Amino acid sequence: MSRTLTEVRIPSFVEPVTAESEGCRCRPMKEVSLLEMIGRSLAKVAAGAGIAALLIWLTYVMLDFGHMQSGFTLPQSRY
Repeated sequence: MSRTLTEVRIPSFVEPVTAESEGCRCRPMKEVSLLEMIGRSLAKVAAGAGIAALLIWLTYVMLDFGHMQSGFTLPQSRY
């Protein structure tokens, strides 16, 4: 068989898409030290714990279990 029969030509519109062909100016990945990775992970954990603590505190303040039985009363002010 001749080579011309088995060759398949790929049209230009079927070429694979790469970042360079799309004009994307992607930056190369930055090297990150182990200490920075640990610090970022600890910061994420601290942020999550802070949000959880805030939600728990707001729930406690809004429900106010200690004063639930007495009903709603306005603060008493005496001058």
